[in-house]
Amino acid sequence: MILLIVLTVTLKQYVEGLVIRAKIQDICSARFSVDFLKSLSPHEQDERVRKFAESDVFDFIAGKRAGWKILLGSLGFKLFQTRTYETLKDYFIGHLLKKELIKISYARDLERTFTINSAYY
Repeated sequence: MILLIVLTVTLKQYVEGLVIRAKIQDICSARFSVDFLKSLSPHEQDERVRKFAESDVFDFIAGKRAGWKILLGSLGFKLFQTRTYETLKDYFIGHLLKKELIKISYARDLERTFTINSAYY
């Protein structure tokens, strides 16, 4: 019985690791960046403004917080825990900073705000 429990927990952790790695690869794709830009409000999409906050990224990655997601997160499924969404948010922002697609603008109400780089040639 104990062997079955240990095997189940190990399998759960392995599958979670695979899903999280796949999600990290997904958020580092160009398609994800374009989808995020489309998700911003019309005011934030304005060429003159082009700013977003960390909370915007977190909300986009987490999606709608359905009751079943909250329940699975509280039962120990890493994929639906706030800590995982925070890590994915950091990967996404780090990826955009590394590619020089955004720059840190300023801090507002205890969260960083970013400006989307726009270059016209």
